[in-house]
Amino acid sequence: NTIFVTNNFRAALQGSLIRINNIQAGGGATFDVMGAVAGSPLSNLANPIDVIRDGNFLYVAEYQARGAGGQIRRINETTNAVDVLVANTNFCSSMVLDTSNGRKFLYIAENGNTSGSGAQGGIARIDLSPTSAFVAGSSLTTGGTGNTSSPGVTFIQPQTGDAAYANPFDLAIDDTGNVVISEGITYFDPTTFVAQINQGRIRVIKGTVTGGAPSPTSRTILTGL
Repeated sequence: NTIFVTNNFRAALQGSLIRINNIQAGGGATFDVMGAVAGSPLSNLANPIDVIRDGNFLYVAEYQARGAGGQIRRINETTNAVDVLVANTNFCSSMVLDTSNGRKFLYIAENGNTSGSGAQGGIARIDLSPTSAFVAGSSLTTGGTGNTSSPGVTFIQPQTGDAAYANPFDLAIDDTGNVVISEGITYFDPTTFVAQINQGRIRVIKGTVTGGAPSPTSRTILTGL
């Protein structure tokens, strides 16, 4: 087994991705910093906060503002090639991948203010299936709330009558594509460690068991946290 750990909240552009493998029952393991060689695309990560695996690829979210380093990088573990999967994210704090029922949807939570699905952050769903119109390296949006997204990107809105997003921070997913959203922490400055806590809320984006697209909206199931 291999474990990947993001090393962030250091000086700007000095974050790293640590790989732990050869894990032994007695506690031994092998550690290495991916991209430690000077000039490597992974030697200057901008506050990496989350990493997930997709086959031979790793996706790394960099927790920075849109236009100032916020993006999702893609690493080919076989060739060590690195490119940008999603450009211009706004403090992307969490990612999950829905591969159930023939889908391949990447959900991301934007914790920074102003997203395509909310003034105080939001949720984007990116279709990475082979037939999708999404092009690697595309931005989520060309501007702020409500603007048209890039092809293959859907901004998940709160259901009608539900409260606007309040800086969603963490995502989880089950094996049928139901995505759980936790929110309540506002913009978290990685240099000053200053954060403001809003009223917490748990929402769910309902998946499907038939292979079709999950719900384009989220609904609150718990509040007052």
